[in-house]
Amino acid sequence: MSTVVLESGQSESASREAARLAMSNARAEAEAMAEAAGGGLGTLLRVMTLPDYAQNSRSAWSAYPGGPGPEGVYITPTDVTVIVTVQATWAYVAP
Repeated sequence: MSTVVLESGQSESASREAARLAMSNARAEAEAMAEAAGGGLGTLLRVMTLPDYAQNSRSAWSAYPGGPGPEGVYITPTDVTVIVTVQATWAYVAP
């Protein structure tokens, strides 16, 4: 069997939704930390996404023999996990 690459037609929209959720979580955590320190969250200063190297090594399919010929190997796709990591910096607003 040669190298097999399976892609989802929904990978871009799934990545965008994961980025939105990651940013929302980052903001919620930053707000909680700022409030715990007695202040508030200020202006967003910087945001970037970080690569997920582990995602590239995950297998998103399984194969098993099914007989001779081109239809002899069946590919069974599984769920694909989309991981997005954001790093954001906000200004801290002192009380």
